[in-house]
Amino acid sequence: MINLKTMNPGSSAPLWIEWTNLSLGLVLAISPWLGSDRSTAIMWNALISGLLIACIAANALGERKNLGGANAVPGLWLLVAPGVLAFSNQNGPTWVCVLTGFVVSGLSGHQLSVLKRLRVAARRRATGHPEQSAIHLFRRSG
Repeated sequence: MINLKTMNPGSSAPLWIEWTNLSLGLVLAISPWLGSDRSTAIMWNALISGLLIACIAANALGERKNLGGANAVPGLWLLVAPGVLAFSNQNGPTWVCVLTGFVVSGLSGHQLSVLKRLRVAARRRATGHPEQSAIHLFRRSG
Protein backbone atom coordinates (compact mmCIF):
# COMPACT_ATOMS: atom_id res chain seq x y z
CA MET A 1 0.00 0.00 0.00
CA ILE A 2 1.27 3.46 -0.88
CA ASN A 3 1.55 5.90 1.99
CA LEU A 4 0.23 9.18 0.64
CA LYS A 5 2.12 11.10 3.35
CA THR A 6 5.46 10.19 1.76
CA MET A 7 4.49 11.71 -1.57
CA ASN A 8 6.37 14.67 -2.94
CA PRO A 9 4.24 17.79 -2.24
CA GLY A 10 2.83 19.23 -5.45
CA SER A 11 3.58 15.94 -7.16
CA SER A 12 2.33 12.40 -7.30
CA ALA A 13 5.69 10.72 -6.96
CA PRO A 14 6.61 8.78 -3.84
CA LEU A 15 9.85 10.32 -2.58
CA TRP A 16 11.59 6.98 -2.10
CA ILE A 17 11.51 6.34 -5.85
CA GLU A 18 13.34 9.59 -6.58
CA TRP A 19 15.89 9.01 -3.81
CA THR A 20 16.50 5.46 -5.03
CA ASN A 21 16.98 6.62 -8.62
CA LEU A 22 19.32 9.40 -7.47
CA SER A 23 21.44 6.90 -5.50
CA LEU A 24 21.50 4.34 -8.31
CA GLY A 25 22.47 6.99 -10.85
CA LEU A 26 25.37 8.25 -8.76
CA VAL A 27 26.64 4.73 -8.03
CA LEU A 28 26.41 3.84 -11.72
CA ALA A 29 28.29 7.02 -12.68
CA ILE A 30 31.27 6.15 -10.46
CA SER A 31 31.13 2.37 -11.01
CA PRO A 32 33.84 2.21 -13.70
CA TRP A 33 36.35 3.63 -11.22
CA LEU A 34 35.31 1.14 -8.53
CA GLY A 35 36.00 -1.90 -10.71
CA SER A 36 39.09 -3.07 -12.53
CA ASP A 37 37.83 -2.61 -16.10
CA ARG A 38 37.86 0.92 -17.43
CA SER A 39 37.26 0.48 -21.13
CA THR A 40 36.08 3.60 -22.92
CA ALA A 41 32.62 2.33 -23.88
CA ILE A 42 31.87 1.06 -20.38
CA MET A 43 33.17 4.22 -18.74
CA TRP A 44 31.24 6.66 -20.93
CA ASN A 45 28.06 4.59 -20.85
CA ALA A 46 28.08 4.36 -17.05
CA LEU A 47 29.01 8.01 -16.58
CA ILE A 48 26.44 9.46 -19.00
CA SER A 49 23.60 7.08 -18.09
CA GLY A 50 24.25 7.41 -14.36
CA LEU A 51 24.40 11.20 -14.42
CA LEU A 52 21.25 11.37 -16.57
CA ILE A 53 19.33 9.16 -14.12
CA ALA A 54 20.64 11.16 -11.15
CA CYS A 55 19.83 14.52 -12.79
CA ILE A 56 16.25 13.48 -13.61
CA ALA A 57 15.73 12.28 -10.04
CA ALA A 58 17.37 15.39 -8.53
CA ASN A 59 15.20 17.61 -10.71
CA ALA A 60 12.08 15.80 -9.55
CA LEU A 61 13.16 16.19 -5.91
CA GLY A 62 14.31 19.80 -6.24
CA GLU A 63 11.50 21.15 -8.37
CA ARG A 64 8.93 19.04 -6.54
CA LYS A 65 7.37 17.87 -9.75
CA ASN A 66 6.88 14.44 -11.12
CA LEU A 67 8.49 13.67 -14.43
CA GLY A 68 6.23 10.65 -14.85
CA GLY A 69 8.65 7.88 -15.52
CA ALA A 70 11.26 9.91 -17.41
CA ASN A 71 13.94 7.56 -16.12
CA ALA A 72 12.39 4.72 -18.13
CA VAL A 73 14.40 5.73 -21.22
CA PRO A 74 17.88 5.54 -19.63
CA GLY A 75 16.73 2.48 -17.67
CA LEU A 76 15.72 0.66 -20.84
CA TRP A 77 18.93 1.79 -22.54
CA LEU A 78 20.95 0.17 -19.74
CA LEU A 79 19.23 -3.14 -20.43
CA VAL A 80 20.43 -3.24 -24.04
CA ALA A 81 23.69 -1.27 -23.75
CA PRO A 82 25.99 -4.26 -23.12
CA GLY A 83 24.90 -5.82 -26.40
CA VAL A 84 24.88 -2.59 -28.40
CA LEU A 85 28.25 -1.38 -27.10
CA ALA A 86 29.78 -4.89 -27.26
CA PHE A 87 30.80 -5.40 -23.66
CA SER A 88 28.37 -8.22 -22.82
CA ASN A 89 31.32 -10.63 -22.53
CA GLN A 90 32.51 -8.76 -19.40
CA ASN A 91 30.43 -10.04 -16.49
CA GLY A 92 30.92 -7.26 -13.92
CA PRO A 93 30.01 -4.24 -16.04
CA THR A 94 27.22 -6.16 -17.79
CA TRP A 95 25.55 -7.14 -14.51
CA VAL A 96 25.88 -3.63 -13.07
CA CYS A 97 24.37 -2.17 -16.24
CA VAL A 98 21.52 -4.67 -16.58
CA LEU A 99 20.55 -4.74 -12.89
CA THR A 100 20.58 -0.95 -12.64
CA GLY A 101 18.52 -0.71 -15.83
CA PHE A 102 16.05 -3.28 -14.54
CA VAL A 103 15.53 -1.47 -11.22
CA VAL A 104 15.36 2.03 -12.73
CA SER A 105 12.92 1.05 -15.50
CA GLY A 106 10.86 -1.00 -13.02
CA LEU A 107 10.60 1.98 -10.67
CA SER A 108 9.57 4.17 -13.60
CA GLY A 109 6.82 1.69 -14.46
CA HIS A 110 5.66 1.69 -10.85
CA GLN A 111 5.70 5.48 -10.83
CA LEU A 112 3.54 5.60 -13.96
CA SER A 113 1.12 3.13 -12.37
CA VAL A 114 0.80 5.33 -9.27
CA LEU A 115 0.20 8.39 -11.44
CA LYS A 116 -2.52 6.62 -13.39
CA ARG A 117 -4.31 5.56 -10.21
CA LEU A 118 -4.16 9.07 -8.80
CA ARG A 119 -5.49 10.58 -12.03
CA VAL A 120 -8.39 8.11 -12.04
CA ALA A 121 -9.17 8.97 -8.43
CA ALA A 122 -9.06 12.72 -9.17
CA ARG A 123 -11.35 12.24 -12.18
CA ARG A 124 -13.83 10.26 -10.07
CA ARG A 125 -13.86 12.96 -7.40
CA ALA A 126 -14.38 15.63 -10.05
CA THR A 127 -17.30 13.76 -11.58
CA GLY A 128 -19.11 13.30 -8.29
CA HIS A 129 -17.80 9.98 -7.03
CA PRO A 130 -15.78 11.16 -4.01
CA GLU A 131 -16.15 7.84 -2.20
CA GLN A 132 -13.69 6.31 -4.67
CA SER A 133 -10.61 8.22 -3.65
CA ALA A 134 -6.99 7.30 -4.30
CA ILE A 135 -6.73 5.49 -0.97
CA HIS A 136 -9.52 3.10 -1.99
CA LEU A 137 -7.78 2.42 -5.29
CA PHE A 138 -4.51 1.61 -3.55
CA ARG A 139 -6.16 -0.67 -1.01
CA ARG A 140 -7.91 -2.58 -3.76
CA SER A 141 -4.77 -3.13 -5.77
CA GLY A 142 -2.86 -4.35 -2.87
